[in-house]
Amino acid sequence: MEKKKVVKPVIVALIILLGIFIIWKCAVGKASAVYSYNMQKIEHSDFFYISRTAYFDDRVEFKVSGEPVPEQLNYSTPDDAEAKVDTKSDTVILYSDHPENITSLEVSNSWYKLSFRYLNTKEYACIWTTWADDLGWVNYSGATDRYYTEEEKEQQRAAAERAREQREQARKEDEELFPLFEGAWMSDDGDYFEISDNGSGHRVKYYCAATQVAEEHDGFVFSRWQENAYQMSYSEGSWGLFLTYDVEYLGEDFFLCFGKKFYKADEQTQLQEKKYTREYFETLDRESSLEDIVADLGNYGIEGSGILYHVWHLDDGTEAKVVFDSEGRIVMIYIVSEDQSERIYKREY
Repeated sequence: MEKKKVVKPVIVALIILLGIFIIWKCAVGKASAVYSYNMQKIEHSDFFYISRTAYFDDRVEFKVSGEPVPEQLNYSTPDDAEAKVDTKSDTVILYSDHPENITSLEVSNSWYKLSFRYLNTKEYACIWTTWADDLGWVNYSGATDRYYTEEEKEQQRAAAERAREQREQARKEDEELFPLFEGAWMSDDGDYFEISDNGSGHRVKYYCAATQVAEEHDGFVFSRWQENAYQMSYSEGSWGLFLTYDVEYLGEDFFLCFGKKFYKADEQTQLQEKKYTREYFETLDRESSLEDIVADLGNYGIEGSGILYHVWHLDDGTEAKVVFDSEGRIVMIYIVSEDQSERIYKREY
């Protein structure tokens, strides 16, 4: 009589376990949900965009395209602060204990930022913005209407209304303060401000006697930032010049700026830039004192070698040097070329 073969229980168990493992492996390796986007229907930035999102049990994979390679950008998601980021070729991977909760992505570098939402739908929403050093993130573009929730839109409307009220308050403050500053103001060392209105905005001209440079702009705004402390501010936009003069105190006939007093000039005083010409120095006589010249041109003195001499840069690029004795009387005048290589004029007393 032929004996029947008996399959050992351990072999049966191994076969069952192997089958379970194969089934589990197939399940784990397969995405639970995949969203491929029609980029013609989605408002996006060519700088960086997502063309496909795949959800797995332990991660979310984003297939991306754009100018920078994925390794050059920063990634995060507000849906899971603990998510770990990895990049492979054209794919950004977020590992998470709950990948199904990740429906948004933040992508950025030092000057560009993109925000994605609703990545678990057929059409996500994306907005992007750029960085300006003086204003922060500005110039939002993209599908702003779809991106923001109704609650966020309401908050934005409230913020816009507050901003409008602040602008109106600033406009009224500017109108109130400008008449107090209007006119000509001069310091003891020859610096001066000319503050006027040309019909389209406030014009401020500042002249520095030491450097012999004048700076003038239209569009200044006057504001009070604390009691008896003011600012004259000018801006050329997000990426342009931003200039502010801080006024520490405003009296009836003077104000403090740069740590010095600027006095209200008499109505008869016509402030004009001094003409730093060779003729001025060539016609100076022995009786012209340091005090006289400084009163005319401002002080730009240098002391060295036991004597006192002053240097003024002239309008033709040359330099005038005047040497004074201990009593402030002229000893010698000479004018040299811009590169200091040639002495053009000399007079000794």
